[in-house]
Amino acid sequence: MWWVWLAGILVVLVVLVVILLSIPIALSYEAEWRGRRAKVRLKVLWLFERVGWELPRSAKKEEKPGPERRREPRSRKWGQSGRSALAVLRTRGLFPQVGRFFRDLMHSFEFRDFRLELRAGLDNPYDTGMLFAWAGPASVALYRLAPGRVSIQPVFDGAAFEGASSGVLRLWPVRVVGAVFKLAFSPPAFRVYRVLVSHGRK
Repeated sequence: MWWVWLAGILVVLVVLVVILLSIPIALSYEAEWRGRRAKVRLKVLWLFERVGWELPRSAKKEEKPGPERRREPRSRKWGQSGRSALAVLRTRGLFPQVGRFFRDLMHSFEFRDFRLELRAGLDNPYDTGMLFAWAGPASVALYRLAPGRVSIQPVFDGAAFEGASSGVLRLWPVRVVGAVFKLAFSPPAFRVYRVLVSHGRK
């Protein structure tokens, strides 16, 4: 009867994995800028935003010049890999399936609590007016894409660029896994596998 216990343990593990993948992961950000100075704060949230970890700021590293590498001549494998890539691109139904994959992937994300406050202006008031003639419709489109509070104000008494923004990007891992499985086990994917195997034998 050991196999019954093993099957039960596997079922419990699968259920636990599905539950963990069903919990969304969120990334919140807060940004403030004034001229060339900017402050950004990032925080990873989990367990329905009850648990959070603030991401440390990355320090700038000085790049040291390394030794020069010799350019190796291209081998004949480039021609074979190019033919394989062309054969993959010609696979029937591949591009529609990839399009559905990206559409499913976009549904795995949710952007909410978006806020943007911006004050900007140029040296010339006329140029500032022309800039905001374009920025007005853009702010409306931005509000429709990410509903929240959007405030864009012109400054006519000199050059200025200051503001603040915040928001939360939520990711549902179970939807990402589902999109990957739909792509990996779709009929076009199996056609690609056959093409790669046949070209690999040559």
